[in-house]
Amino acid sequence: MEDAMAVKEAMAKKGISPNVRTYNCLITGFSRNGDWRSASGLLDEMKEKGIVADVVTYNVLIEALCCKGEVRKAVKLLDEMSKVGLVPNYLTYNTIIQGFCDKGNIKASYEIRTRMEKCRKRANVVMYNVLIKYFYRIGNVEEADDLLNEMLDKGLVPNGITYETIKKGMTEKGYVPDIR
Repeated sequence: MEDAMAVKEAMAKKGISPNVRTYNCLITGFSRNGDWRSASGLLDEMKEKGIVADVVTYNVLIEALCCKGEVRKAVKLLDEMSKVGLVPNYLTYNTIIQGFCDKGNIKASYEIRTRMEKCRKRANVVMYNVLIKYFYRIGNVEEADDLLNEMLDKGLVPNGITYETIKKGMTEKGYVPDIR
């Protein structure tokens, strides 16, 4: 990341202003290295320089925060997105839902789901996969099955991850399907 930051500094010395894509690349690099503080600092720098962040900027930071268990901070970024007029996408919401599930906070996951649906974004297969996996992980097979049925009732088609999650969840809990 030192080299990437050196390139940014060299650009500035030559009068070339970094744009949102430049910052997104840097933020992604810091995030992938687990350095969400430096990544967040770049967002602050963008604001100071009047460079408008986009959905990609926020999604990368939200993912970095959730991976570090800082899901509440990720929600603050979600709030900030709305304040600056950016519309969160499915990746934004699903990442935060996953983050709360990883922390065992299903109530907060459902609050984010409700928030997503209020923004006229229907729950998608990825979101259902995250929730189904969570319920299998904690041993609540009935709730996982209810979510699968809800997903099917909404006309969503399970994907390979859905089936793998169900298979793994059932076998880990000792359920063996009768396939005679």
